[in-house]
Amino acid sequence: MLLVKPPSKEALRALIFGIIRSKFSREEVLSWYQAVFKKIEWQLPLSWEDGYWYFYSLAYINERVRDEYFLRSSDMREYLLDMDRETGSLLGEEIYHLRTFQSEPHLLRWPLAEVEFEVKIFEKLPTTRGAFERPLSMVEHVHLSFDNDNYLLVRQWEREGLDSLYLLGTNREKQKAADLLQRLGFYAYIFP
Repeated sequence: MLLVKPPSKEALRALIFGIIRSKFSREEVLSWYQAVFKKIEWQLPLSWEDGYWYFYSLAYINERVRDEYFLRSSDMREYLLDMDRETGSLLGEEIYHLRTFQSEPHLLRWPLAEVEFEVKIFEKLPTTRGAFERPLSMVEHVHLSFDNDNYLLVRQWEREGLDSLYLLGTNREKQKAADLLQRLGFYAYIFP
């Protein structure tokens, strides 16, 4: 039984591990999340490094999209790796996958490019799904490092099925962004 109280980092980590190991059902976790959210709303006493957004992502623990759960087991494992400060890895061609704790996400604020969503390319990347910003948009993202700059490739899930894909970056240089996108295999994009 899950106690209806805001989780500590350790408690949230144990809960996520319990989801992966099927110790807790998705329905049970959703019910717990809703009860805790009702008590605290946006006042969770955790930093983003300790799982702030991972807690709020549990709002979608039982949500299904296109024949699968929106939050996959791989997302839960990625949450744990990030909370445990495990570094990302080289993807190739000078592109590194970063975990959120490595990425300084507060510096990635505005879209640099709108990218045509290509499922076959995007699904090859080590993406993570979750919720972000109020009112908890459903997103799938990957933090990247390329030539000493950080980038965020983020898919905005839309209920109508017309998902948007954006590239954000600490460097606003369009040619460098184009080089990164092409190395990833994306060739259709526009710069605002």
